[in-house]
Amino acid sequence: MKRILHILLALTAIVGSASAQSLSVQPIEAQTGEQTELVVSLTGGTSATALQFNLKLPEGISANANNATLGSATDGHTLNVEPLNNGDLLFILYSMDLKTFKDGELLRIPVTAGNSATNATGQLYTVRTATSEAVSHTCSDTQFDVVVTEPAPEGFSNNKLYTLTCKRGGLVLNADATGLAAGQTRTDAPESDKRFAIITYEGAQYLYSPVNKQYLLYDGSFVSRLGSPITFDDTQADGEYKYMLSTQSEGGETWFFNNNGNIVINGWSFADDGNRWLIEPVADFDPSEALALAGAQNFTVTYQVTYEGNVVATATAEVAKGNALPAVPASLNNGFVTLAKSGTHPTTVTKDVTVNFTAKWNGPFQFTKTLNDATWYNMHIRSGWYVSKQASEPYYPAQAGETERLAPAYVWAFGGDPYHVKVYNLTTGLDETLAKDGENAVMRKGDYTWDLLPNSDGFVLRVTGTENSCINQYGGANGPLKFWIDANSLTDDGSTFRVEDVTPLIDGIGTIQNLKFKMNNEADAMFDLSGRRITSPMQKGIYIKNRKKVMVK
Repeated sequence: MKRILHILLALTAIVGSASAQSLSVQPIEAQTGEQTELVVSLTGGTSATALQFNLKLPEGISANANNATLGSATDGHTLNVEPLNNGDLLFILYSMDLKTFKDGELLRIPVTAGNSATNATGQLYTVRTATSEAVSHTCSDTQFDVVVTEPAPEGFSNNKLYTLTCKRGGLVLNADATGLAAGQTRTDAPESDKRFAIITYEGAQYLYSPVNKQYLLYDGSFVSRLGSPITFDDTQADGEYKYMLSTQSEGGETWFFNNNGNIVINGWSFADDGNRWLIEPVADFDPSEALALAGAQNFTVTYQVTYEGNVVATATAEVAKGNALPAVPASLNNGFVTLAKSGTHPTTVTKDVTVNFTAKWNGPFQFTKTLNDATWYNMHIRSGWYVSKQASEPYYPAQAGETERLAPAYVWAFGGDPYHVKVYNLTTGLDETLAKDGENAVMRKGDYTWDLLPNSDGFVLRVTGTENSCINQYGGANGPLKFWIDANSLTDDGSTFRVEDVTPLIDGIGTIQNLKFKMNNEADAMFDLSGRRITSPMQKGIYIKNRKKVMVK
């Protein structure tokens, strides 16, 4: 680190010796509103390990320096860019391992010609290099030409906003600016929601909304990156309604812009009054921000988690082109799961990519797949209040003794996967799951699942899709199982379940075996499947006597 510091200090030192090393820049040619690249090359740099220069761009030309890319002349070098007080940019390149440069392309800097740009000259000045011995040299300043032209008059201009209208109505943003709507259904839309830029970028055209500053995707949504290319077909014109618009899905299917009362993008390709469009310029537009966004080209990283051979959870992140692969999102790390990489993971993001992980379960219980291999538990909340499936709702946890809590109504199992947990009760097997029914947590038919989150030495059951709606022993120690919608519900002891394995005492169909107690110390007494002693005449059904099931007909 000290050697690097010496080099950086050498770059800023006042020196008088000239160097054979030099920088050159290709002339820039761009239309107004167009993004291109400033290409800097190095010659005679094979003894240098670091260099710096100041970049002065002509009026109207802007640089997206954060997206500059290093070329073949570098060898593991690092680039830092700092703005100067006069508006110029300072570029510093150095090697942590003191590697020397090569001759060739040094870096490419994205630049955009704004509306005010004209033919002019740019400059690299205060050019300096440093060797591994911290010897600094000055290099000659370098000038380069900037040639700016107006866009060709035919086609669409990056410098204009357009309205797109078919005979059935116009194209307009929906109310929350996340997609498209039909103009005849959103009659109160402001003029800004009806205006779109048609951005030409690297030979393709894209629809851009200056309202949400996003590009349109093939599915009708908007994203903060370059969207889906759009084809403007004028071969089936109907007078001034000249164009049919289409795009392609990720699978290669062609989809058309079609106003059938609600603006949609679908497979309807027959030319009619709903999909032939009049496109009119209505205002000037500065495309600098749109082109910078296109140049950044954010891509989607999809994180996919597999458990026991099945995909059980996914999450996504938007990442700028060339950036490092981000860490796994917090939503996939629930504290009871260890994730291991599966397959190849890129170090940098250059396209939409899916990265795979396998999940190892470290939770407080085992998952049940079938009734015959079920693992059964007592489940208690608020440090000792045992939960049972009671005849009346809502359920009230109780401070049950050994007799009560080994009755089937107090015995639970867990199914699903680490991200979608099902809760079963022994009295109903796998036919019912613990579910949210209004304000209550009760047993219902079906496959209701919960988010599982760790807390203390237990876990909370959160309603899927919510931030903090958890089952809670509502109202204190004597309260029922309801829901507390509060951040504190994630850590409250009244939301925290703990489990105790009682499988050795329970078989898969509800018979109580090898009990360590005698129910009420009465060997011949009869009990129902919830462990309640029967004192009145029995109805038909299954009961427990002498620790065995008996049938009353």
